[in-house]
Formats: sequence, structure tokens, C-alpha cells
Amino acid sequence: MNFFYLIGITSFLSLWAVKGISFYDVLINFFLYSFIGWIYESTLVSVREKTLTNRGFLNGPIIPIYGCAATLIYMAFYNDYTISLALHINALHMIEVFFFGMIIASILEYVTSYLMEKFFHAKWWDYSNYPLNIKGRISLPSSLFWGLLSIVMVYLIQPAANNLVERIPRPLGDYLILAAIAVGSCDFIMTVVVTLKLSKQLEVLERLREEVFEYTMGLKWYEKREELKGRLSHSKVAEFAEELRGLVNKNYERFVQRKNSEDNIERKSLRFDIEQKLKNFMESYNKSVNTKLQRSIYSRIFKAFPNMKMIGKEGVFADFKDKLKNSSIRKKK
Repeated sequence: MNFFYLIGITSFLSLWAVKGISFYDVLINFFLYSFIGWIYESTLVSVREKTLTNRGFLNGPIIPIYGCAATLIYMAFYNDYTISLALHINALHMIEVFFFGMIIASILEYVTSYLMEKFFHAKWWDYSNYPLNIKGRISLPSSLFWGLLSIVMVYLIQPAANNLVERIPRPLGDYLILAAIAVGSCDFIMTVVVTLKLSKQLEVLERLREEVFEYTMGLKWYEKREELKGRLSHSKVAEFAEELRGLVNKNYERFVQRKNSEDNIERKSLRFDIEQKLKNFMESYNKSVNTKLQRSIYSRIFKAFPNMKMIGKEGVFADFKDKLKNSSIRKKK
């Protein structure tokens, strides 16, 4: 993997050096297209989900994958802008732009999906239902879309962007870039740190489920272990705790008599033990999201990526999202 990173960085630097593009132009185009990508994605998801959505991994109004892809395309066709783009508007040039943009953007999308999946143990988007997809990370329709978007960018957006950038005084542009880098870096670090905690918190909930399962099996209220496991897998932690409490009330006399005959445990002590177990379970569960910042970032991310999946933790992830949603509703009230 490091070999591919080296190739990518070397190619980027080589393209940069050969084209003679200033660092200022690279950065300002990166942030400009990251913002344009955010507008497009947020609008698309907002319309689809019928609610205003701040799309993207970061909290700020940028989606870097759009900025990276567009900047590479801009660099590749930089000389065309310096001469006259009108001279290059022909079928052959459009095909070149289409395939270059399609390939570059698809590679970036695949690599981004792979790294985010490995880093956060989550699948952020999934093209599995699309034809000719590769592990659900990219697909033929999405790649063709990137190609068409590249044509729109090169022939329509970039000329207008060049005019806009030229109107911005250089000192102001420098300050804007520095501010964007500073704010974007803080946003990135904060989001990564909080999101990394998500996997650990899900592990806590996973262990909590196992504790509930093992403890309830010890009560011997279910004839078959598979029956209990089936009920637990389809019940959220809070729901199962309530079910367990209901079973205590329903079967208390019969259960205590059996346990007294086996272990000579007093009824009061036994019931207290059960209630204490349930209390400990729920306290651990309620502490799984314990800061306002975490709740805010998680809520935004889950809204931005409604089809997000935590690998190997699908059930407990649904439980976690439900808990977060209920917590937000209670706070609004």
C-alpha cells in the first residue's frame, strides 16, 4: 500500500512541477471545489431525505474528495486554460477529459472508501446494488457520472472559477487560504478523534449485550439458548432490559422457589441482585454517549450518511443510533 501512496504523491508532484502551477492556485482550487462538492452533495441528500443535511465527513462546508479530484483535473489541463480553451473544444478533447476525470475520481473514491473502512471500521457508502461495482466502493454508473462531471468542470465551471480567482486580491486570497487550512485542520482532527471513539463505544455496547445474554442464561428462564439469543439479537438493550424486568415480576415466585431449593438464597437478596444487575447494565448503556460534542458530531454524521454501516456491529450500531436519537428528542423537550 505504501508503494501506491508513493506513486500517487510522485505523480502529483511531477504534474505540479511540469505544469508550473503556483501553490496558491492549487490550494484555492482545492477549497473552491471542495465547497462546490459540498453544495452538490448536501443538496442531493437533503432532497432525497427530505430534510436539510450537512453532507460529508467533516463538519465544515467542504468535501475534500471533490477538491482533490477537481484539482488534479485542473492541473492536468492547466495549459489548455493558459492558451485558449475554445481551441480545445472538440470531441477528442472531451473524450480525453471524460476518461481522465472518470479514472482519477474513481481511484480517489475507491481509495477513500478503503481507508475510511479500515480506519473507522465502517462502510460509509455502498454501491453494492449498482451494476459493475467493485466491493461496493465504486461502480460503473458512479464512474460515468464522474466523467460527465469532469466535462462540466473543465468547460463550464473552471473558466468561471478562473475569472473569480483573478478578481480576488492576492493578499486577501492568501489570508482566506490560511484561514481555510487552519479551520479545516481543526475540523479534521476533531472529527477523526471523535469518530474513532465510536468503534470503542460500540464495543462497550457489544459487551453489554453479551453480559445481558450470559446473565439471563444463568437464570434458566429460557429452555433453549438459541431462543434467547434470537430474542436478544432483535431487541435493543433498553428493550431487553425491560423485558428482563418483566420476566422477574412474572416469574418471581416460581424462580425464587427453585433457586431457594438449589442454592438456599433468600428471596429479598435474590431480587435485589437481579435489580442491581439491570441497574448496572442500564448505567453502562446510558454512558455510551457522554459528551455534547460527541452527540452533535455523531448525529450529523449519521444524518449525512444514512446508509452507513459498522462492519460486524450492525445490530449494536442500530441500537446506538436509536439511543442517540432518543437522547436528542429528550433534550429538545
